Amino acid sequence: GVQTCALPISGSGPAALAFDGWFVWSVNRAAGSVSKVSMMTGGVAGTYSMLTGSEPCAIAFDQPGYSTSAAPQPDRSTYMWVTGCLSNSVSVFNTETGARVANYPTGERPSAVVFDGTNVWVGNYWGSSITKIRSR
Repeated sequence: GVQTCALPISGSGPAALAFDGWFVWSVNRAAGSVSKVSMMTGGVAGTYSMLTGSEPCAIAFDQPGYSTSAAPQPDRSTYMWVTGCLSNSVSVFNTETGARVANYPTGERPSAVVFDGTNVWVGNYWGSSITKIRSR
């Protein structure tokens, strides 16, 4: 069946979703935040702020151990990578703590993001370019 869960964040404007194995993450475009939602209860486990005025619009999960590289992966943390369409950046959130741990510059109007096992690729809509960021 189909179930719709209301996100208890006023004016949140969910625009994109990603799954980390335990939680569904919602990019709240209008609210300028990212929410971690329990897949079991539908309740919000945490909401985390983006850079002021960034307008988040896309999200990707960075899974450790899944890598196209043969190199060992010392960092076993998992992250969500969220593009800031107006800040021309991507913010990195630790999935366990929700802490924003890094911000990287991108091209103009980053509107898509994907993880390939080693790198994060960001599609820059207005810049007609792609930014590659080594994630580990």
